[in-house]
Amino acid sequence: MEARPDRPHYTFADHEQWKGDWKLWDGAAVAMPPPGFGHQAVVADLARAIENYLDDRCVIVIRHDWRINDDDLLVRPDISV
Repeated sequence: MEARPDRPHYTFADHEQWKGDWKLWDGAAVAMPPPGFGHQAVVADLARAIENYLDDRCVIVIRHDWRINDDDLLVRPDISV
């Protein structure tokens, strides 16, 4: 994706200075609102179902920062296996 000239381009170093929950999408800062109760319930049910299906042969991580590239793409998936 090409950077937009009318928006600042942020990096991991910028992200580490911010308070609150943010992700970076190709250098664009995206605010992460807190998940609602319904969303959390679905994520918990899904994590439990995956864990039961895989019979404890994996690690399930919920809500962690994942740096996808070297500089400006950071997401926070609901579930990672």
